[in-house]
Amino acid sequence: MADEATGNLDTRSGLEILNILQELNSAGITLVMVTHEREVAEHGDRIILIRDGLLIGAEDVEVKRYASRPPAEVTSGSSVGDGGDVP
Repeated sequence: MADEATGNLDTRSGLEILNILQELNSAGITLVMVTHEREVAEHGDRIILIRDGLLIGAEDVEVKRYASRPPAEVTSGSSVGDGGDVP
């Protein structure tokens, strides 16, 4: 269970954490990640939407983001980037 795992982190550190979580998931570990950021949620396979304690929707991620290959803006030192590169 990861509750706001990237909260209050700079872009590079957030992508490092997402990469670790994606590696764990690839190794067969089921993860539940809570986030308010859709961009972060798109690093997973499925998004479950909850409002006021009620399930209001569920969807498969159509274009998954991969943190293992951060965009050039992040690797060059800028704090801007979406982690959306696909391997």
